[in-house]
Amino acid sequence: MSIFTDSRAVIFIADYASDEGNGKVGALGIGFRVVGMNPNGLSAPQTVVVMIDVPAKHIGQQFPISLELRRSDNDQIVKMIGPTGQQDSLRVQQMVSASPNGLTGVYLPPDFGGRVQVVMQFPNGIQLEPGVTYHWKLEIEGQHNKQWVSEFHMAGPPPQPIIGGPADHPTESMPPLTEYVVPQPKPADAPGDEPPTDQA
Repeated sequence: MSIFTDSRAVIFIADYASDEGNGKVGALGIGFRVVGMNPNGLSAPQTVVVMIDVPAKHIGQQFPISLELRRSDNDQIVKMIGPTGQQDSLRVQQMVSASPNGLTGVYLPPDFGGRVQVVMQFPNGIQLEPGVTYHWKLEIEGQHNKQWVSEFHMAGPPPQPIIGGPADHPTESMPPLTEYVVPQPKPADAPGDEPPTDQA
């Protein structure tokens, strides 16, 4: 069996996190799903945390992992300006190996597994498009499990009303108008216009 099939992985985002060693990660503001936008056009700071638990038989073995940020609507990888001024894909790849869990001087059974911890910080935020949903995607040995993602939405302003567009509801057909003549007041009889009367 491969490390991919034997391993269990967790990925999440936090406001801040650090690898404290001995199989422990210290984190603040874990698991948010909506990210705000700063006035400079960058997202709020975030830290991506990955923890991979592997069986004891794989402790010490090196294996590749990759972590990348993608749009959720079209699955395109996010690109950002790199150190050379070119647009680079936001993907991190490295070789890792699992270390034994536990503290110094603490006995653990021989079949107790090991762990890989990866903490990736973005203290200045990321250039992202507001109103779009993104997800961090983890791969182990070039393979992906659909549960190894952490999704978040970039908050944007509410949509503006459309002026002059089609009505929200279709106008019902109106019945044809019926001709209606407003009655005019009868003019008063002019003097001398009295109707004739019979003379005796």
